[in-house]
Amino acid sequence: MVLQTLAHLTQTGGCKSGGLFMSNDATQAMVDRIRATADMKEKTTIAGLAHAPVTEDDIEKSCENCIYFLARRSWCDLPELNIPVDPEWYCALWRV
Repeated sequence: MVLQTLAHLTQTGGCKSGGLFMSNDATQAMVDRIRATADMKEKTTIAGLAHAPVTEDDIEKSCENCIYFLARRSWCDLPELNIPVDPEWYCALWRV
């Protein structure tokens, strides 16, 4: 059910990207905002969860190739999010 709700948010624009090029300060500010709320919808909105991967400098950025993605569980293991995700999704906290 949670994954379905998140999928709906990513498809309907309920989550908006924080931008591809963020400074360390901007990234830390985003993480601090995520930590400050317990609301999953707000967390995913702040993180910029999107329904499709983003390509930057010929690198496809998706949950599937993020260091925080747990493939066997389809899960984002980023401590601030810690939510089920689809491999094809993207968020602004993506890391390789």
